[in-house]
Amino acid sequence: MKKRMLGFVLVGSMMLGLGIGTKAEEAEVNKTDESVTAVANEDINKEEGETSEPVKQVDPPKQVDQDVAAQKMIVKQKVESLNDTNAKDKVPGLLSRLEKAVTMEEVQAISNEASQLWADYALAIEVNSYKNTISDLQKLNKITKEKADELIAKLDNAKTSQEAKDIFSEVAGLIDGNALVEKRDKLTLKVNELVKQGKLTKEQGDKFLGQIEVSRYVAELEIIEAEVDKQVKLNETSGEANFKEKYAAIESSIKQYVEQNKLTKEQGDNFLAKLKKCQTIDELNALSNEIEKQVKDNEAGKTTTKPKSILPQTGEKQTIMSAVIGLVFLLGVGVVFFKKRQRKS
Repeated sequence: MKKRMLGFVLVGSMMLGLGIGTKAEEAEVNKTDESVTAVANEDINKEEGETSEPVKQVDPPKQVDQDVAAQKMIVKQKVESLNDTNAKDKVPGLLSRLEKAVTMEEVQAISNEASQLWADYALAIEVNSYKNTISDLQKLNKITKEKADELIAKLDNAKTSQEAKDIFSEVAGLIDGNALVEKRDKLTLKVNELVKQGKLTKEQGDKFLGQIEVSRYVAELEIIEAEVDKQVKLNETSGEANFKEKYAAIESSIKQYVEQNKLTKEQGDNFLAKLKKCQTIDELNALSNEIEKQVKDNEAGKTTTKPKSILPQTGEKQTIMSAVIGLVFLLGVGVVFFKKRQRKS
């Protein structure tokens, strides 16, 4: 009995040990699975974190409106004209900003700056002319040195053209009238000559001549002259662009007319040779008119009326043959008639 009890105890102990070992192994496996799962989740979260970063959006390039582009060309000419003034060092910066401008407001702001620089330049010319005149009056003992220095100091602080005029008006009556007349005549002659040369339009010339006529001081005439020179340069810049555009248009039209058989190849080559010799807009316009006239003449030459159907003409030989046939016919009829009468008789 004791041996049986001892056997049961031994068997129970072995089974208990086996159960504990199995649970320990299961716990270890579960722990390992949890670690693997944690690591996997950590990797997944890491990957999700990497892909969840916001993607930077690149703004599409801004499109420049056609009206803005056209205005930029006009403002560019205005800015480039400052190269002949005391503000030429600001031209590169203005052109750089103008190149990047995409709105009409940006372009207009640059245009206003250029206009202000031109106004400052004109004021500087006016003030300098007044100061030189005052110095001359002082040398001629028409005003004292103290008065001259006082007026010059005021002119240096003038902010507008009207302010400068008011300061100078204190000595304006002392100016030699002959100098004003001489300057006015020279400037009038210059403007008229520029109009004849086509460097100023008639409208521009008339505007400047009107300003010259009502000017009262030499300084005013010098300002007008500076504006005349500025306008001439603007016209030259604009004219050069117009010439190139017109030249290209005519060259293209000649080639198209040849391809469309509206001009012969020889005529096209002749017009292209003339085009290369053109130097002015007027010459281009004259050539364009000549080309269009030739095209019309060529089209008129190709239009022909259909010939009317001509009936066969009866010649001299046909007339004789008809007469012979008629005569033979009559003779035949007469012979038949004569034989019938003989039979009856």
